Order: sequence, then C-alpha cells, then structure tokens
Amino acid sequence: MGAVAGGVERRFALAAVAEVLQTLKDEPPSAEELARAKIRTERSHRFSRETVQGTSSLLGWHDAMGDLASAFTFPEQVATVTGADVCRICRRLFSRDGCSVLLYAPRDGAGNGLPAEAAAVDALMAPHLDDDRSAAPRATAAPPIPAPGSASAAVLHDRPFEETVLDGGLRLYLREDHTLPIVTVGLHAAGGVCLQASGQEGLAHLCQHVQVKGAGGVGAAALHSRIESLGASLSPFTARDHNGIYLTGLTRHLDELIGMLGGLACSPDFPGEELERERSFALADLKAMDDDPFQAAARELRAAIYPEHPYGSPVLGEEESLAALTGDDLRDFHRRTWVSRNLHVVVSGAVDADRIAGLLEDSLADLAPSPAPALPDLSIVPGPSGETRRRLTRDVRQSVVLSAWPGPATPNDDRASLALLQQLLNGQSGRLFESLRNRRSLCYAVGLQSSRGFAPGMLVGYVLTDPATENEAAAALTAEIGRMADEPVPSDEFARARSQLVGNLLIARQSNSARASRCAADVLYGRPPNNLAHYLREIRTLTPSHIRETAARYLGRDEVLTVVLGPAL
Repeated sequence: MGAVAGGVERRFALAAVAEVLQTLKDEPPSAEELARAKIRTERSHRFSRETVQGTSSLLGWHDAMGDLASAFTFPEQVATVTGADVCRICRRLFSRDGCSVLLYAPRDGAGNGLPAEAAAVDALMAPHLDDDRSAAPRATAAPPIPAPGSASAAVLHDRPFEETVLDGGLRLYLREDHTLPIVTVGLHAAGGVCLQASGQEGLAHLCQHVQVKGAGGVGAAALHSRIESLGASLSPFTARDHNGIYLTGLTRHLDELIGMLGGLACSPDFPGEELERERSFALADLKAMDDDPFQAAARELRAAIYPEHPYGSPVLGEEESLAALTGDDLRDFHRRTWVSRNLHVVVSGAVDADRIAGLLEDSLADLAPSPAPALPDLSIVPGPSGETRRRLTRDVRQSVVLSAWPGPATPNDDRASLALLQQLLNGQSGRLFESLRNRRSLCYAVGLQSSRGFAPGMLVGYVLTDPATENEAAAALTAEIGRMADEPVPSDEFARARSQLVGNLLIARQSNSARASRCAADVLYGRPPNNLAHYLREIRTLTPSHIRETAARYLGRDEVLTVVLGPAL
C-alpha cells in the first residue's frame, strides 16, 4: 500500500494506512466491497490474456508462485473467496514486525514530525496496527492444468469486422470473437477538433470528457462506481479528426453497460461542476505540457506549421479559449456531432451479432437522424511563411531540436512507404540512433514522427541533445534523414526493417481494443474496415526504390522549419 501527502499530513497518512490495514484484519469486507474486488480481479485477469505478452506474464507469475494451473482458473478460484478468508490472510500478512516502510520526503522531514528511524516509525504505527499474526494460511490443493484445447485454454481466432447499417443510418462494425468472455465497444463521432470554431479551441476535448460525467440525473461518482462494479471501464477520447467513448468489460454484464453507454451518448447531463473540474484539469495539463521541453517545442512547431488552422492548437485547447467555454457551448457541440449519421460504432469481442445490434439500436435510438456536419476546408495550410528556424530559451539542461517537413496531403497518401521509412530510421537499430547516438554521441533520443489526417500532415525529425552540441546535432539530423532521398537502402537492411514493421503491426492488433481502434481509423479515413491485410500486402511489395522515391518526395525539399528549445547560450 502507499499514500502521497504533503507537509505535516505525511505523518497522518502513514497512520491512516496502518489503520486501514488493521481494519482489514479485524472486519471482513462488506458484500459489496468483496463483489467489487472479485470482479476487478476477474477483469484484470481476463484482459491480460488478450495478448501473447499478457498471457506469458500470467503463466510466468503463476509458475513462479508454484501454481501454474491458476493461470487458467484464477477468476474461478477468486470467486470462492469469502470475507473471512480476506480477514485470515490479512492477519497473516499485515503486522508491524513484517512491514517495510519507505518514506520519500523533503530534507526537512524531521521538522514536520516525520519519523527518521525504525523505532519512531513503529511508535507512530503502534496505536493503529497490531503485531498479531495468529492466523495460518489455508492450505489448498492446486487444480490440474487444463489440457490444450479445453474451455479454459484460449484459442486464437481472427475473424473480420462485418458492417451493418442500423436504424437512423448508424453504422455498426462488428467482430464476433468468443475466445475470452470480454468485449470492447467504441463510439466514434467524426470531426474532432476540426469542427471547433476559431476561439473555441479545446471544445471537443472538454465536451467529450464532461459528456461521460453523468446522464439521466445519475452523477459521475454513482455512474462510474456502477460501471466499475460490473467489471468495466469507460474512457473518453479526443483526437484531431474524431472523438468518442470506449467501453471495455465482461460480456455477461453487457445489457446494463450498453444501456448506460446509450444514455451518455444520447442525453448527457453536462453537469456544471464537472465542467469546471475538467476545465481545471485541461488547464493543468496545458501547464504540464509547457513544463515539458519536448511538448513545449512541439506546441510551438505545430502553431507555426498550422497558423489559423484547427490543427494549430493542442487538442486540449488554449488557455484563453478554455476559460471562455460554457455549458451551452458543450451542449451545442454535442447536438451537432453526436448524430446517427456521424457516428461509427465498433464492437469486438464475445457477443452475439443479432443481439448486440438490437441492444445498440435500442440504446442509441434517441440520437438525431441528422447528416454528418460538414467539415471546413482543411486543405489550406499557410505554413511558416518562409521562416526556417525558431529558438525558444528556457531554464532547462538539454536542448530539443524539431525539424518539420510538409507531409502527406491526405490520410492515405504513401501510407505504407512512409511507415517503412520511419521503421528504417527509428528505434535502437535504426539509422538515426546508430549515427547520432552510437557513432557520434550527439543525443539522448532521436527519431522521425509523422502525422496525417483530414488536413495535410507533417513529418517531424527530433533530437534531444546537450546544448553544447545543439547545432551539430540539428545538422546531423537533417543530413541523416536526407540520405534516405539520396541513396537506396541496402537490401539486407531493407528486408530486416520490413519484417520488423510487419511483425509490429501484427503484434499490435492482438487485443479487442486495438482491433476496434484500427477498424475505426480505417473507416474514418475511407478505408475498408478490415484493411490490415491489404496494408500488409502493400508493405510486402515495397522495394528500396519506393522508399527512396518517397523520401525524395517529402524529405528532399527545402521547406523545412526547425524549432529549438534550450537554455540561453
């Protein structure tokens, strides 16, 4: 257990932790607490088995504990635990003589009454936590390991998304997979920050995060407590081109979860106190962004590349615009964007196709059957007006160098070849790291990022370096990136990078959430819902000549803007 506190409260935090531990020894948890803990444990276990990484971690941990079979039956075992069992194990584990305490505090901790020695820690905890360890652990026999192919053993299925048009024009993309009793549901409203008016930066983000804070008079605390008690998680998201809600959970509670999701989608309350809370969070996040040298430089770069454009501000917004947004602004944005013909519903998991379609039709029936709002003309990007370099002076110990080139004009231009170009340049085996870090010791981190969307994108090279080597590192970055346009990649290097890219894409799609996210992005940008196979074929047919041509098209131009953030020189 742990606690974070400030000032003199640190003493009380330590005592409070001890008190909680003693309570667990003395009193069994309530039926509601126990049920919530069981379902959270089950959720964690089930979702861990979605990927090979999670499954191997589970197997390794349970094997190290001497009970490999529990890797397959752990939720069923947890379901049999009683409140008395919890008390028994807490009595065995929680005592002062078996407790290790780590205090991370300011140098003047003694002045705040913080204990500085073990005896003082024991004295502080003694009134709250006893040393009784009388309860012995209950012996249990390990169940047999399920045979391969049994109901408990996960089997890989790779089923496609099927598209269905529901009442009102709502589009459903459904992938039915009964490997595990879990499901992901994503609601995606197209537009995102692109539908914000000038002066309303941050509206999409604020709207989305307040939207999930209550519906039908049920407040945020009660709503999210109920969702958690059903073994589910609800996450709002906002991107430049879309925003929405993701729900992940255990399939057996899907009816109630879809009902709550429908209320948030169709008739959110937008409580005033939640608006103020989320506004303060967004402002704090902007402050944290400016305190981060890399993020601060990236914010300056984006503003320079996209002046007077929806892409020019952080998704969070700007300080001035956030302060001016009202509840009416949020409600109006929701009315315009959360309409049936602007919403994509993506479902992946252990569901029955006909049943989930009916549940979604019923829960989303109150969405207005309106057409999608028209996007503004996003193709005009004025750019930095011939400027080639900006330098920001901050009280920092390293310099951040960002160099940006104009990127693809549409979401689908040169998608495969740019991805492979990045693979060749990035990572510890990539050209940038090998040249700037390993051979020349010019940087801490280096790479090439790309962005694309409804508006023209950009390619951004970055290097984090010592201020003394700032100019040398900046020149080396652009020179190494420029080499991609000047000479073909050797065949062995090319083949290795291509295999890595294909492998990364296949590994990344394992979970239901990853599959749903990829499907949503594909349909948002006009691609088929099962586009990954086509994308992989594109990558496999690329040659070194394709990469050189792509690099020349984007990185061989002189239209590059460099932003440097570092200390005064």
